[in-house]
Amino acid sequence: MTKVMEALSGDHITANIGMGIYYDNPATVTGSDLRSDIGALVNATDAKKLNTKSTVYKFKTIPAATRAVVDFPYKNNLSYLI
Repeated sequence: MTKVMEALSGDHITANIGMGIYYDNPATVTGSDLRSDIGALVNATDAKKLNTKSTVYKFKTIPAATRAVVDFPYKNNLSYLI
């Protein structure tokens, strides 16, 4: 996630919200088989700017649904571990 946020910052895109989507239960799936997506939420204007760099960035539209959302304040890299 840090690499994604640094890449966006290097392209002059402000992304204040990093996010992860986890598809598997780590209690039932081995570590090497766990699937997830990591990214950042960007506004539509910035997405259009990034679309010209499509070889670097991949886009995913997340349809509306009920989801569990957890918010951890980012203070440093240790924040991700907590």
